[in-house]
Amino acid sequence: MSYAGFVPTFAATAWYHNKVRREGRTLESFVDEARTFARTEYAVALIANNRLPGNERARVVQRLAEYTGLTPEYVDRSNLRVPPSRYFKELLRDRKLVIGRIDSRFTYVEPENAGETAEWDPTFGVIGSAFAAAIQTQLNELGVRMEQTYQPLRPILDDWNWLLEKKTPSGGGYVNVVPYLGRAMRRNTDLRVLVGCGYYDLATPFFGAENALSQDGVVQDRIDIRYYDVGHMIFLHEPSRVRFTNDIREFIRSGRPADTASADPSAARPATLDAGPPGRPVRASPIER
Repeated sequence: MSYAGFVPTFAATAWYHNKVRREGRTLESFVDEARTFARTEYAVALIANNRLPGNERARVVQRLAEYTGLTPEYVDRSNLRVPPSRYFKELLRDRKLVIGRIDSRFTYVEPENAGETAEWDPTFGVIGSAFAAAIQTQLNELGVRMEQTYQPLRPILDDWNWLLEKKTPSGGGYVNVVPYLGRAMRRNTDLRVLVGCGYYDLATPFFGAENALSQDGVVQDRIDIRYYDVGHMIFLHEPSRVRFTNDIREFIRSGRPADTASADPSAARPATLDAGPPGRPVRASPIER
């Protein structure tokens, strides 16, 4: 499920960086093709594993390469399974660039191009200083004086408590809170859920959210999923921030978010963060408070 969950986001990322065929398609139609492939042919192939006939495997290899922007040879060597940690490095290897995890639009030049994993997430280089400056300004305005060093985006996963209700969830698998959401929706018939997803978010891929929220027990007609031309943080891209704000307001007022999306979200580019043209390192521009 994890490998399948990343494919549509890989497709959106490859689209953004001009690594796939775009003629006669839109971002949405291409992503939708990748969704269908991920939950049908690709999922079946992963389950079949070594039982997959050679001709069927070759077809899946070719299609996965076409959606992800990777070469068929790389997909084949990866046994149809490309973890995101390798995708960061492999997609633009020919340009000697790595892509971001938090926002795959952003790129970074590393000192060597032979490794399998990225040195760091280039997204942090764009947004890190803005976060640090903003929190310092906010604390000063509030009159807060702290001796501790502020560490934006500090890794905390090693110290995180992954247990639910004092037991390991799913026999030791991932933490799944969707059943709790479903129970809340069943017990409160007025509870509606608005989900905002970034096309270029490789930290929490949108297809993973779609799959999780399709579980039995979740009231489907009270869930509304919206998509934005940004990565993990919707507020970093000004057009997406405005759309998301309007969607929330309309969601509260009328029960359904306003459809303010442009005809082609791929045409929008960051207003407060300049991702630069494909194949070039990113640069940061001022972020309005």
